[in-house]
Amino acid sequence: MKRLTLTAALLAALTAVTTAQPREGRSVVLAGAKGLYELDHTRSRITTLLSMPSGAELNALCMRETNAEALVVDRIGKRLLNHTESGSTSTFLSLASMTAVHGIALDTDGRYVIVDGGSTLYRTNGSDNRSTPLSFANLPAPPTAVCIDDDTGDYIVTVYRTRPAASAVLRIHRTTRAVSTIASGLGQLTGVDHSQRTGDFIVTTRTAPHIRVVRRDGTTGATRTLVGANAVRIDDVNGDVWVAATDRVMRYSETFAVSKAFPGVSGDILHGIELWGRQKIAGRVAEIPSRSTDFTIQGRFPSSPSMPYACALSMAGLRPGIAVSATRTINAALDPIFLATMNGNLPVYTSGFTGRTSGVGGFQSTFLVPPVLLGTQFVFVAVAINPSMPNSIDPASAYPFYVR
Repeated sequence: MKRLTLTAALLAALTAVTTAQPREGRSVVLAGAKGLYELDHTRSRITTLLSMPSGAELNALCMRETNAEALVVDRIGKRLLNHTESGSTSTFLSLASMTAVHGIALDTDGRYVIVDGGSTLYRTNGSDNRSTPLSFANLPAPPTAVCIDDDTGDYIVTVYRTRPAASAVLRIHRTTRAVSTIASGLGQLTGVDHSQRTGDFIVTTRTAPHIRVVRRDGTTGATRTLVGANAVRIDDVNGDVWVAATDRVMRYSETFAVSKAFPGVSGDILHGIELWGRQKIAGRVAEIPSRSTDFTIQGRFPSSPSMPYACALSMAGLRPGIAVSATRTINAALDPIFLATMNGNLPVYTSGFTGRTSGVGGFQSTFLVPPVLLGTQFVFVAVAINPSMPNSIDPASAYPFYVR
């Protein structure tokens, strides 16, 4: 049987050590031109994780599939840095062939998607994502940010043209590579992210209104003003919207009805934002199968070591989700396969869907896909049972994947 395996090995080559250690549920990690920072939002405190020398400039980042590391773009140094939760940093990949990288995201196939000022979208390749990235699609204008549409697996890119009215939010199909426009005329776009809870996109711009909802059909919704908004990240469990601006960080509720401001970094400009520990489940499609395929899925709940966990699959998409508290949601639709896998009624096809996490919160589950289901999208979800969490549930963002 062919396998889809998620690796969780940490890099051994560490070149810089810092004193702060980011943690899930507490840490918002920020990329500034001069360094990498941790915002402990429980204390409104900023700590420097990594100071950059002259000739380097950080401007985008994303969590890795291990959920214990983040990749950070050094735009001037033309490299990807790997920062671990133990506080160490090393070079992950050279970006020497690219021009001024502006965005990075982890896709549903376990590849890193990178956009650069040469109007090109790249994907990493090789079994460990460390071979030279390959050009995937040409863009009509220089990009400013990229995210993944978890509903489809497509790549969502914001591009900037000289005339703000001509800037656009683009969709790049994950298999055909076709480029289409979702929305345009939104101003000087700087950031974008996708919400699993609503299916909408949220963009940031240099021109007012600086934050706005863009629906899947291209129409716009709620807006907010935040001068200097440069990057956005959505918490898929509770819907909170985090925005990094020039001189501050803002946290908004999903409806923007509630907001809270946090300090920025004196003497630096923030360009990237990530919620540490949010990538609890991730995967890699190593091959395109032609028969029954045994998928091995791994994940990690950093806040729930040695705790019971449970998993389930859905074939009905991400919504409507399942509320686990007044504000937190498991992003999967209830359908017969969800109920069957949750209750352990498909032992021939699933294993490891219940158990106890490891000492670092890790787990592994296996799903045998029958041939009749090849070409189907599945949504994999998992929770850990942790008495210290609201309603004793530690949920994860959903992991949508496609069996091709």
